[in-house]
Amino acid sequence: MKTNYKNWLKAPSLKHVIIITTVWAVGLLLLLLAITDFFQTSPFVKKNMVMGFLILTSTATTVEVYINYLRNRKRKTS
Repeated sequence: MKTNYKNWLKAPSLKHVIIITTVWAVGLLLLLLAITDFFQTSPFVKKNMVMGFLILTSTATTVEVYINYLRNRKRKTS
């Protein structure tokens, strides 16, 4: 028998979307503040590539959560 495990990435609820969005926004702001020295320097410096990659992957994960939430919501209504 196949068990159906739902997690926050594959089947997020509205509560998960709100929490993930809040954590993503706060994390993004703190990372930008850290790598730019409170916006004194440019974030597009070679030494900030790891932080830039972290920002891109967290943004991609957040977008994936939004897409999965909208798909699951559409399935529930139809």
